[in-house]
Amino acid sequence: LQKQLKITKSEAARASREAAEATGHAQAAREASHQLGDKVSLLTEQLANSRAERDEFKSALEAQMKKAADLERDNTRLVQRLMEQMHLQAQVMNTEIAEHEERRASQTSVALVDASA
Repeated sequence: LQKQLKITKSEAARASREAAEATGHAQAAREASHQLGDKVSLLTEQLANSRAERDEFKSALEAQMKKAADLERDNTRLVQRLMEQMHLQAQVMNTEIAEHEERRASQTSVALVDASA
């Protein structure tokens, strides 16, 4: 009976140690789970912030691209107007040159007629 009591006490002590270890492991697992949950929450928040920032950058990029396209259209229109104005100016200058040459030729003809008379 003594021997059986000793074996039972030994088994009880061993079971108590295993239970204490299991309790420690369970506590460590709960703490790790809590820390992991905190990390997941933090990463989820950071991901949401990153996505929001990405969306802001995307919107800003789209706005800048639209602005660049508008400016390019305006620039093309202004260059076209400049070319038209330069063409008109060239036509006016050609007309003035032709009129000047006609006057000069007419004055030369009059001078020759006067000189021969």
